[in-house]
Amino acid sequence: MAPRTPTPAQNSYDYQANAESDCEYDDTGLGLALLEQVEPFLTFERIQFNAEARLATFLFHFCGGRRFQATMSLTGPLQDLDETPVVRNALLHIGLCILPWFWMGYSCTYIRIEAGYLNSEQVHFWEEFYQSVLSEYLYLHGLDRDRLHIIVDAPASEALPVLADRKLEQ
Repeated sequence: MAPRTPTPAQNSYDYQANAESDCEYDDTGLGLALLEQVEPFLTFERIQFNAEARLATFLFHFCGGRRFQATMSLTGPLQDLDETPVVRNALLHIGLCILPWFWMGYSCTYIRIEAGYLNSEQVHFWEEFYQSVLSEYLYLHGLDRDRLHIIVDAPASEALPVLADRKLEQ
């Protein structure tokens, strides 16, 4: 089996993504999914935030096996950056923007979100967003445009407050 190619390195947006795994050929998750006869899934597991280093790390995994992470350096005019609900909410949605690059490696029907809670309106927004963003990829690979489904695996008690002056448009 040929070694897997890591995801691209740092670019001009001070964003870098590294595919990491405990094992060079760790496809345990796919094997378990096949054994259990379940649909393979990509999980947005969690966000590690280091305010002092101004780094956010977004952690993903495929069926509990292969693990991936994307690290973002938070540069700019921000003086103090604390882990407030507003910052956590922004990071959650940044992670949801990063997710398609990892998703394209597996084209799973199901995307599990453990990193934070999304209400039904947000789930609908992100499903439509992914279907739009990935429409060319889905077409070129002969995949159904409506194949993406988000499953929120975080309790509603972990819902982050929506900014008072922000609302999803109808």
